[in-house]
Amino acid sequence: MTITQEGRNSLFQFIKLNLGTNKSITQKLTILDKFFHQITFLISEAKNETKANLITEFTEYKNEIHLILLQIKNEDPYDLEYLNLIIHSLDSNHKLSSFNPVYNTSFLNSNDSIPLTQQIKLRKLNELLLNYNVCFNHLLNEFQSLFERAYFSGVSKTALAITRKMAEENYTVDEIQLISNFFERRNQNSISHTNENDIGVWGVNSIEYIEYKSNVLPILTKINVSLN
Repeated sequence: MTITQEGRNSLFQFIKLNLGTNKSITQKLTILDKFFHQITFLISEAKNETKANLITEFTEYKNEIHLILLQIKNEDPYDLEYLNLIIHSLDSNHKLSSFNPVYNTSFLNSNDSIPLTQQIKLRKLNELLLNYNVCFNHLLNEFQSLFERAYFSGVSKTALAITRKMAEENYTVDEIQLISNFFERRNQNSISHTNENDIGVWGVNSIEYIEYKSNVLPILTKINVSLN
């Protein structure tokens, strides 16, 4: 129904009509959410005039539904988080999240950054696929690529050479130990490039990956600052 404008209009009117009733609000919001996601996808795939028309159409849908959702919120005595999230997503001035990026765009777009961006893309892709044992290796490759670029002119080095250089550059004992453990854990992660959910005893699960990532990102930021 979202392929043609007629289909989209028909579906949108159906969603609007049903939002006017006070039952199963979460189900209705889910359908609205998926509807908006589908149009976003269509916009990303379209080009030229088709893209411009879809953006205009999407803007009209959002403006119209925004008022309806605000009315529902005012009439509903309960704090519905999903409703609030969708309302905020329709407000271009509202920040759904904030973060401090490690790298700036111009740095990533340079030719020297191609190996680095490849690792970042593969890490992010496998995060979306929930292949955390694969993400783990790409995170280490990202660190190694950046570190070798900053301190070894991009020449590949061993884990020992890297940790020794970290000591020379006055990284903390905890940071050096973390990276040493990171390399050792990677060597144990022998099934790191499987896409199977059963990762066995040696595979890296989501909890371990997220813990390493949260500790490694500040080090990546420090290296990036020294490099730039």
